[in-house]
Amino acid sequence: MPTERFLRLPGDKQDKILDAAEKEFCAYPMEDISINRIIKDAGISRGSFYTYFNDKQDVLDYLVRRFREREYDQAREYLLEHDFDVDALMLKSIDHCVEVFRHFGICDLGHDTAIKRGLVQFNGGRPEEDELAMEFCQWIWDRIDRDRYRVRDMDIFRDVFLHLMMLIFMTAARLLIFGDDRERTMKRYEEMLDIMKKGLIRR
Repeated sequence: MPTERFLRLPGDKQDKILDAAEKEFCAYPMEDISINRIIKDAGISRGSFYTYFNDKQDVLDYLVRRFREREYDQAREYLLEHDFDVDALMLKSIDHCVEVFRHFGICDLGHDTAIKRGLVQFNGGRPEEDELAMEFCQWIWDRIDRDRYRVRDMDIFRDVFLHLMMLIFMTAARLLIFGDDRERTMKRYEEMLDIMKKGLIRR
């Protein structure tokens, strides 16, 4: 995480440094990241950089966290404006995911960049260790009308919600990586969502 000194910088200067870092992380794998290119692009000295961040991993972690915080903030705003309609949020999120994947090159299988690794690394751990996802799920849980939902336990709600997020990622990847027909892909999404809601076996 950045130092207090960085956080006290004017917003435009913070943005300039982070924009330079994002450009670097989107272009190279972690082992090829150059602090020199970042500071040159940001117009700061090497000494200044190390008063703001410990190292390049520190910058990447902050970039990823800041991005994810903004994503969750936008999702909160949407839910507040749409009566906590989680299904509508999911549907809206598919196209948003496509744009995010495209912007960061996440679905470019031949290009292994630092930002790609950083953005997907949180999926490798236990869900309850993902602090931001936990906070978001708790935020929803504290505000929803639980009579509208079949889930009665916060831990189950969180796990279901994270599985729904994975369905969004899979659908976005089908549209972007494989260029699947949109109508067929969205029909597949609706069918998978229905199975997740009702179960695999007809009753």
